[in-house]
Amino acid sequence: MTDLFWGAIGGGIAAGFVWMLANRAIDRQLQQGAAQMRPQIQAAVREQVPPAVRAELTATLARYNITPETGRQLNAALTLADTAGLI
Repeated sequence: MTDLFWGAIGGGIAAGFVWMLANRAIDRQLQQGAAQMRPQIQAAVREQVPPAVRAELTATLARYNITPETGRQLNAALTLADTAGLI
């Protein structure tokens, strides 16, 4: 019975040690992988996010019947109001 007890204690210690080493190795590999992927991710974000945001903004404004022409007309009206000293 004592052999079983000491075997369990030794196995637990060995398992803990192996887990600690494996955990450090995995963390190190994840950090290296993230560092290698960072430029790719940044490039993809720079290329894909602005067009997606512009498309979503255009679609949202179109739902409210706000078109580029509406924007130009509003800009002209505000410019005239500013020139007249109203704003």
